[in-house]
Amino acid sequence: LLGLAPAGTALGTFVSPTPSATFAFASQIAVRGGEVLVRDQQAVDRFDVASGALLGILAAPAGASSDFGLALLGGVSAIFAGDPTAQRVYVFDPQSGGLLQTLAPPPAATAGRFGASLAFLGGDLLVGAPGGVGAVFRIDPVSGGGIAPTSGRRRPGGTW
Repeated sequence: LLGLAPAGTALGTFVSPTPSATFAFASQIAVRGGEVLVRDQQAVDRFDVASGALLGILAAPAGASSDFGLALLGGVSAIFAGDPTAQRVYVFDPQSGGLLQTLAPPPAATAGRFGASLAFLGGDLLVGAPGGVGAVFRIDPVSGGGIAPTSGRRRPGGTW
């Protein structure tokens, strides 16, 4: 993608469909196949990589905080948006843009800011929660079930 233009030459620009002088558009970006996911004010904007066209907007669900979309991750069958202040990860259908489910930390979790970071490990979703003692939760993104190691330690036997 970048090899076709001289170093430092912009190949295109994605701009907010709802510009605001009080919100830092693009404070988080992610790629999902042929689209770019960009954090916007109380939304995640979806742009086509090739044309730059706006494909859709994932609106923050009721109860989301101003940190909605602080972490973004695009999967084949879902788009994930972390909201560490609300301690939630919202899972969206990439076809319809509708909310599929909302993930929350287990009730006994001592780590705060669930949803501050997101990554895949095979077919599982890793959700960072750096507050308190800190933890990374390994979650089945389909069922929402999972476990959390504490302070980076694994379960006895060395497995998740």
